[in-house]
Amino acid sequence: LMDRYAAPPGVRAVLVGDDWWTPSPADRPLPPPSFLPDALCRVVFSSGTTGLPKPLAVSLDDLSQRFQEIVFGVEAANHGSLRVLSMMGFSTIAGYVAALYTLSAGGMICFAEGPRQALDIVRIYNVNQLAVSPIQLQAIVQEQNAAYEPCPSLGLIVVAGGWTSPALIA
Repeated sequence: LMDRYAAPPGVRAVLVGDDWWTPSPADRPLPPPSFLPDALCRVVFSSGTTGLPKPLAVSLDDLSQRFQEIVFGVEAANHGSLRVLSMMGFSTIAGYVAALYTLSAGGMICFAEGPRQALDIVRIYNVNQLAVSPIQLQAIVQEQNAAYEPCPSLGLIVVAGGWTSPALIA
């Protein structure tokens, strides 16, 4: 067959034959798939804010949360009330996507210089989504704990750009 399907000079050709699909004696059957919430279903590479690609494991539960975030955003956009406070720069994927998604849905995007201003903007403009890094979220939580005022409009916090500690999540 190689002579019938000869590759042009300088191009390497690989012919896939029936022997490619014949299992070898060393092959073992794959374990049955797991559909538990913490089962790994995808690995993605993200540079986050570091610029260095790093692998991130995505579980079924993670994927479910992403879909819930999308549904929340779509519902808010359909009601003309999508208001996002982003403390991420446009150079990050999360910051760029948050701005693009918000503006394309006819929503409002706000920016803040620090945690106090962020909390004031959430209250004044009834912001319903917050896009921050873990360090920014930690500063906002500390500011909120120092002088508590409710933020009833805030329904979703998207954290990206670094590792989030279990203590901060709690």
